[in-house]
Amino acid sequence: MREKIEGFTLIELLIVIGIMIILGTIVVFAMNPGERLRDARDNQRKAHVEAIYGALKSYNFREESFPGCVQEEETDAKECEPYIVPEHIASMPKDPVEGVEGETGYMVKKHELFDDAGVKAVHAEGEEEIIAGFWE
Repeated sequence: MREKIEGFTLIELLIVIGIMIILGTIVVFAMNPGERLRDARDNQRKAHVEAIYGALKSYNFREESFPGCVQEEETDAKECEPYIVPEHIASMPKDPVEGVEGETGYMVKKHELFDDAGVKAVHAEGEEEIIAGFWE
């Protein structure tokens, strides 16, 4: 007589693997990794905008005026680097997605009516703009 060998058949294993693949695919589509990555990049942009704005406010507090790079027209934040790095911020942040060489991806602008500035992320991917301070 033959001995009975216990275990799963090949068909049973293939069915289980197929079900696991289908469930895994559903989970990946439900999580939408592209949207999660976009949100992560926008969160990094928010942190950068707040850091640049904080450095400009720190400069303004110390010098009693904003640096010359903060004008009523939009200017790339790279122009402010000589004024705020390293005294007010360790290094000038750059947009998480590589853009044009020599640009940060962030703009600075002086508010016309108030003695304040604003910083804006140029390449925000979400629904809303990413801004710190006053921006019109």
